[in-house]
Amino acid sequence: MLTVASKNESAVKAYLGQYAADLPGGCKMYHISTAGKIFVAADGKVQEISPNTPEYVESLHTFINPGNLAHYLLGTPETSDENPTNATVKFGITDPHHHFIPHAHGVEHWVYSAGFSGCIMFDTEKKRAVIVKCIPGTLVFIAAMIPHLFYNRSDSPLLTLISNAGLGIHHEKYAITEKIAHDLLEREHDSAKRTELYELIGELGSMNILFTATHPEQDMSLREHVSEKLYRLAELVGVGL
Repeated sequence: MLTVASKNESAVKAYLGQYAADLPGGCKMYHISTAGKIFVAADGKVQEISPNTPEYVESLHTFINPGNLAHYLLGTPETSDENPTNATVKFGITDPHHHFIPHAHGVEHWVYSAGFSGCIMFDTEKKRAVIVKCIPGTLVFIAAMIPHLFYNRSDSPLLTLISNAGLGIHHEKYAITEKIAHDLLEREHDSAKRTELYELIGELGSMNILFTATHPEQDMSLREHVSEKLYRLAELVGVGL
């Protein structure tokens, strides 16, 4: 017996398949599934962007911590101090009920959530954490060096679309975690920058304590569970038209 998820997957593939052979050379068409899958139509075929798809294994990069994958649409994971303005756009795939460890980026970025997720941001002026529960369609802008973390509240993989004003994920300051901040502190001699790093380490540590104590990645209301099923039903009806 086919589940709604498997029916959705078949319907999405059929939907994209209508256009796969007719897309101009070099063009692609994507669909972000409500079941937490990414499908792409290109070169006359439809494929899932997944570690299980041989053609896409090398294009998926673990970023910040295991359980989070990135697939670049624009830009690359590589940047350097000589080329720090590598603006990027990428898909993020986060495991069910998984979270990013607290971190801060050296540049501003935007995160679009296609599922039921959450974001904790640290207000460096008021010295307190702000917790935001995201529903599908939420776009969050995070200023440079604001400590934060994203987490997946759903039983399905969380798909995000992330735009970064600069720095690929391989750059040391792309995501400054508590460990990286300690490493930077050991090499820093400027007193003002050392003070900033000490403050950042304290903020990241307090966020980690808050997250560990509250486990918000497990927090999804009955209404949201029902809503998630309705989203999938709407997708099935929509792509079947």
